[in-house]
Parts: sequence; structure tokens; C-alpha cells
Amino acid sequence: SFILTQTILQSQVSYATLYKNIKNVISTVSRNSIIDYIDYAKDAYLLFSTKNYFAKFSERESSPKYYFTDNGILNLFYLDKLPALLENLVAIKLHNKYQENLFYLKSQKTGIDIDFYVPASKIAIQVAWEVNDTSKEREVGNLIKLADNFDEVENLIIVTHGEEAEIQQEDKIIQLMPLYKFLLMR
Repeated sequence: SFILTQTILQSQVSYATLYKNIKNVISTVSRNSIIDYIDYAKDAYLLFSTKNYFAKFSERESSPKYYFTDNGILNLFYLDKLPALLENLVAIKLHNKYQENLFYLKSQKTGIDIDFYVPASKIAIQVAWEVNDTSKEREVGNLIKLADNFDEVENLIIVTHGEEAEIQQEDKIIQLMPLYKFLLMR
């Protein structure tokens, strides 16, 4: 279950990718068994998924991103816990509020990679433990690219562990919001 947890939370995953990663460790597992186990976990409300808003329908269904409904489960298995727990908490909050209207954005054509997108609220959200020189270019850059190429987005947010600021780049404003404030939002 550790390998399954690590693979599921790496990023978007297909059943084929899960099968390949788990097959390397447990040679007797079948692809259908993996699909069944994921479905059982979703039916038991242990997992939920988000789909790529930019993907075609068939790709949306086969490459979701999975999150645990309880950070306690994630805490048992994950090695680099703090950033993963932060992203999972944001996912839980958004999923509880928006259910099936929560997506992620990933486009190979534009290079955009956004953690969460809520079309109904026109919000794009990135999650980063902290916004430093290394992460700022990636997190802010993705949000700016999205805003430049996708008029439907009005609110750009980066949820962090504790930072609070406003970044203005070009004519875009990005809110850096600490997790506790994000969790208290309605």
C-alpha cells in the first residue's frame, strides 16, 4: 500500500502507470485488481479524484489526480510529508465545497500546470510550501501563463504554509495566502 500511495500522489496517474509501478514490486497483481482497489477506496470515501479540465473526455477519465479524504491516512505513508499534506488539505477543502466542479489544469501545448481550478468561481490555485526563488518562477509563472491564455480565470491564488503577500506581475495580481486563512474562507 506504500507503493500505491506514493504512485497515486506523485501527480496525475493513469491506471497503466499505476500497474507498471506496482507490478515491479508485486508481480502477481493484475491491472484490473489495481482498478478495483482504487474504486473500492473511492467507494469507501478514502480517495477522491480531480480531472484535467484541458483534457479530452477519454483522457480525463484515464488520468486523474487522487487525494486522500483524510490527511491522517496520507501521514502514514508519505516520505516528504509537509508539502504533500499541505496540498492534500487544500484539495480536501476545495473538494468539500465544489465536489465534481474541481479540476486541475495541465497542457503540454502551453506548458501550463495548475494544481486546482474551479470554473464556477473562476479561481486558479497553486500550492507551495513556500514561495522562494526556486518555486516563485514555477508557481507564479504558471498562473501568469494561465491568465494570459485563458480569459475565464479571474482569481489567482498561491496557498502557502505561512506566507501572506500580494504579487503583482504584468497586470495580474496573485494572492499568497497562508493555509489557515485559506481554510477559513467560505
